[in-house]
Amino acid sequence: TMWQGNSVLFEVGLCVMIYLNVQYAEIAPIVLSRLMGMQQKFPRLLAGLLKPTHDLLEKIMPALLILGVALSTFHQSSLGNLMVIAPYKLHTLWWSPLSPVFFLLSAMMVGFPMVIFTLLFASWSVNRKPEMHVLAPLARYVPVFLTLYLASKVFDIFWRGIGPELAKWQVETVSWHVETLFGVILPLVLLLIPGIRRSQRWLGISCVLVIFGVVLNRLNVFVIGYHPPFSHKTYVPSFTEFAVSTGLVAALLLTYRLAITFLPILDRRPKVTDA
Repeated sequence: TMWQGNSVLFEVGLCVMIYLNVQYAEIAPIVLSRLMGMQQKFPRLLAGLLKPTHDLLEKIMPALLILGVALSTFHQSSLGNLMVIAPYKLHTLWWSPLSPVFFLLSAMMVGFPMVIFTLLFASWSVNRKPEMHVLAPLARYVPVFLTLYLASKVFDIFWRGIGPELAKWQVETVSWHVETLFGVILPLVLLLIPGIRRSQRWLGISCVLVIFGVVLNRLNVFVIGYHPPFSHKTYVPSFTEFAVSTGLVAALLLTYRLAITFLPILDRRPKVTDA
């Protein structure tokens, strides 16, 4: 119903808004650390607030981290709930009463790969040796979440009896196979190999595949597999929408590059060529 849709939308929006503010609070100590080194350039009152604010945020950081994880759980599962109430608008391969679980599991399985790739990318961009002694052991947990997600998807297919849909030759089916094969199965196999996890290059490729799979999943759910009954043709994003999205990603990369350059986030180390 309309009331249910508005309620879910309000829940998603509220969770995202609070979540973003929690993230700002998590990054604030790093910014304050940088400003504390320049406090002689600020008025005395403002300079005197820097250290107390920094120390307060550091004390409550465990609570902020827990709150951030909880809120991300809420808004990911809420996105799945949003699709549950649209059974006649979404292709059967992606509509399921288990959608909240799928959204949550997919967010969990992309968490570590996103962190690993971000640290690899950041290290490469500032000519710094990646901390493979940390990243390689961390990558061992990724196959666990990939397996849980894949098993839940396979269970859902047999439970709802939609196996024959996978044999149909159509855009939605092909996209589902690409998402599952290259975004889940292939990185799962790669990350089970110790040599892959110890290689900077292959570890980065494996993590990019997981990220690609989750991004494609969201596109499949909200664009490719989404067909409202009243629509006369399949929705295709315009050039302007692609350009804006590309610009936002570029702005995000630039912001992160500036952050690791001017803020005390990473220490600089010489890069060592990956074997």
